[in-house]
Amino acid sequence: MPTTIASYQRDQDRYRAVRQRDRNADACFVYAVTTTGVYCRPSCGARLPRPENTRYFANAVEAARAGYRACKRCRPEQAAKLQATRVAAARRLIEADTAPVPLDELARRLGTSKYHLQRQFKQETGMTPQQYGAALRLERARKGLLEGASVTEALYAAGYGSSGRFYAESAALGMPAAALARGARGETIRTLVEASSLGQVLVAATARGVCWVALGSDAAALEADLWRHFSQARPAPANRALRGHARRILGWIERGEVAADLPLDLVGTRFQLRVWEELRRLPPGKTASYGELARKLARPGAARAVGTAAGKNPVALLVPCHRLLRNDGAIGGYRWGVERKRALIEREAAAVGRVRRHG
Repeated sequence: MPTTIASYQRDQDRYRAVRQRDRNADACFVYAVTTTGVYCRPSCGARLPRPENTRYFANAVEAARAGYRACKRCRPEQAAKLQATRVAAARRLIEADTAPVPLDELARRLGTSKYHLQRQFKQETGMTPQQYGAALRLERARKGLLEGASVTEALYAAGYGSSGRFYAESAALGMPAAALARGARGETIRTLVEASSLGQVLVAATARGVCWVALGSDAAALEADLWRHFSQARPAPANRALRGHARRILGWIERGEVAADLPLDLVGTRFQLRVWEELRRLPPGKTASYGELARKLARPGAARAVGTAAGKNPVALLVPCHRLLRNDGAIGGYRWGVERKRALIEREAAAVGRVRRHG
């Protein structure tokens, strides 16, 4: 009898799935044999390996990265490609319809089971199909509000049947619904632009903490981008607290002097907030790949979703997404420019080196 979803969490139960040739487990992991250097699907009909010679990976990509080659009998790498293609098709179907698409209907249209689709979608994106659709509707609502629509107009155009559904979904995603719906109306946001060796630096803060840090070459463009996101907030000049925050951020840019204790006021989905919090745990002078960060979040298949969340980070440096590298170790992209990213990494490493030499 096939093992259950929960049973795939332990190696002994993964091995039971391999022994039983459990096809349900194919969407959950692959196994590798240390004595042959080959990795397979759990349902593969190859000779059963000994438990002590068996390793488990979330997917074919991780097994290949660990140095194992794909089994020619069950072709597990093709399953990984099929999964990515299926999830991409599911995303297109969700994106094409403003109304929620039931999971069973989505699975039927893609020719798979609800269980497999849910599992594969979460591995690829870091969220379930339902959460992905909710995030899309929230983004549509936010865009409508920023473009001047009323709350009612924006919510119904985004696909919400009622304001109650909007507030329920936004709460489930961890996004402060009231702040989103009001476009930060009622908030006072103080701003300051300073020059640095990496260009202009815009720092903005509410009474609760820093809500925006952006780098660029054009101060006016940086401010315009800020007010597109906080269209209903009251602008105010810098005060002593904001000037102190800006000095410490400039010290970070120029000398790699990390100011990780500055207060923050961030708005994001639950997954984005988890990614940003995990990024803040990366120590200065250290880097990590998107895949490594996904594994720390217990989402080994969500490297792409981690990259997307990092790209939405509104506070440069304070959420140090510049410490994220591509899985092959390359510098990768950066919202505020690749050269700035490289400079920040180098300056932090130099600062850590100085501390070690004089500590």
